[in-house]
Amino acid sequence: MAATTYRLTRSQLKNRATVLVVVAVLLAAGWTAMHRGTVQPTAWQAWFFGAPITVFLLLVVADSFSRTVVSDTGIALRRPWRRRRYTWDEIADVEVFAQSAQGNSTTRVRVRPAQGKPRTLPAPLTSGMYQSSVDPEFDAKVQEIRTRWQAATASAAARV
Repeated sequence: MAATTYRLTRSQLKNRATVLVVVAVLLAAGWTAMHRGTVQPTAWQAWFFGAPITVFLLLVVADSFSRTVVSDTGIALRRPWRRRRYTWDEIADVEVFAQSAQGNSTTRVRVRPAQGKPRTLPAPLTSGMYQSSVDPEFDAKVQEIRTRWQAATASAAARV
């Protein structure tokens, strides 16, 4: 069976793009105010507000380009700055869990290796706060990941 790549859905990417545009407009407004002289931040204030916003923007952009590749041999987590690969026999469990923050619940998939710490997959994911963040195929995608994992571990057990 061919490898399957999971990315954020088009509507989830649009949501992220909207966040980026809003933050960029706010940064542009602040930059304009500083250069016109209406706001005079100290160096400490500029770092205090600028550094977290920059980190936030980098994380949103990086998460938007992340993907999960599922194949017959294993699963790969591909992010812009880090890649991880697990063979199916290294994985002890594939689980679905919910993360809650500020009234928003995001349901994600996590692989639990036999050794090491659990890793959250970049995709698929679904969120219930906004209709545009819901992935209608989330359950089918999770089922395919679990089916491949169970098929690979069952065939490995049969060989032993």
